[in-house]
Amino acid sequence: MKLFYITIIVINIFSCSKNESFRIATTEIQILNMADKKISAETIKKPLLYNTVESSIINEKNNLEYFYDFGMKGSMYYKSTDTLDQYITSGKRFSYVFKLDKKYFNVYEKNGSLYLDSSYNKINWVPENNGEQILSKDSNPSSIYNNLWNASIAVDSNNKWNIFVECSDEKGNANAGISHMVSEYINGKIEFNSSKKSQLDIEKAGNPDFKYVPNLGVVGLIGKMMNGYWVTTFAKLNNDNTMNEYSNKYKIYSNNSDICDPAFVEINNEIILNVSVDQYFVYQLKIKSNLSDVFTSLDESL
Repeated sequence: MKLFYITIIVINIFSCSKNESFRIATTEIQILNMADKKISAETIKKPLLYNTVESSIINEKNNLEYFYDFGMKGSMYYKSTDTLDQYITSGKRFSYVFKLDKKYFNVYEKNGSLYLDSSYNKINWVPENNGEQILSKDSNPSSIYNNLWNASIAVDSNNKWNIFVECSDEKGNANAGISHMVSEYINGKIEFNSSKKSQLDIEKAGNPDFKYVPNLGVVGLIGKMMNGYWVTTFAKLNNDNTMNEYSNKYKIYSNNSDICDPAFVEINNEIILNVSVDQYFVYQLKIKSNLSDVFTSLDESL
């Protein structure tokens, strides 16, 4: 049994934004308990992206593709291992891109509600669900859907579309948490409004990214508010549709920075993970385990 953490030091790394102002990324990222028998991690000690919070990763034939919001104003950009940054579209905040079969999907926030677009070439996107909301903002200030932010979708083997949404009542970030809902995608149409709940599945949480693990279930990484800072930890969807989070066992964190907005993908039997630092830089970590091992190890004793 190995306790506590691997320490990764990231200091004096400069990035330049497009207006040529400079900023230093100085933080200490600590990884609690990921050095146990099944989960260990290492990092690339240089920002992958800057002036960016949310990012998505796609594994396209072992080539990593990234979709991200440069400037954090809803402008989506695309880049891959082999290509430079390419502007795609605007007006789509908190974009989360995933691929299903040969089709790319993007779930995003616009005017307070969530929408879904799709594309076959990653450049030209068309609205799904007849351009209507897939999840609408509630006007009731006490509803947990009064504010909608990041969302993630994981599709299981039964074609159930599981959406995980960071949301809150009128108090905003102070009461943010994650709500899970289920629906079906039929002939380009899908909606989650009929699956809304009265309570959050995970409180003081957000930034979800979830994946379906064949023959096992749905597992993901989330942001979790702890001691005044956001940390990144694992979460799992149970068979009864309840959820567990594991910040008491596994977390990626800093004592003086927010480490959140995870985006991950499995490639070559390892997990590539992006996290934002101070909601400005995106760093990339490598978890030396596959999703199946992570799924089965979460509920084991350390």
